[in-house]
Amino acid sequence: MRSALPIVHRNAGDALRGEKIAVKAEKIRMGSVQAGSSRHQIQTLTLEDKVFCIIEIPLVASRK
Repeated sequence: MRSALPIVHRNAGDALRGEKIAVKAEKIRMGSVQAGSSRHQIQTLTLEDKVFCIIEIPLVASRK
């Protein structure tokens, strides 16, 4: 069940985790591609200027 007012993270160091996160930003900087598990790869990128993110699919179980 979703609450009427979602929690908004605005401080340096705040993080989001999810299976699917939608983003909007004026600038998207590509980072690097790193090895993940098995055949999967992990991509890193940086979002800048007027960034907005929404978790569309939350994690079922948190992975470390």
